[in-house]
Amino acid sequence: EMCIRDSKYINRYVNLHLINPIAGENIYEGTLSEIKDDDIVLTIRIKTRTKNISINKSNIDRARLAIKF
Repeated sequence: EMCIRDSKYINRYVNLHLINPIAGENIYEGTLSEIKDDDIVLTIRIKTRTKNISINKSNIDRARLAIKF
């Protein structure tokens, strides 16, 4: 289990389990692109597009490093 507050995980590919779903999803995988005081920014791929989503740290149940296939 990784600490999402640790800046050494910037630019790493992570898997997040959320407490409250965002856009109907409670599991996200993407690249951790920014860590702010209260939230993180995750860069996710939707088909051929990339999108940045902001997730409040208090909404993250579990976070772990993931493998990109």
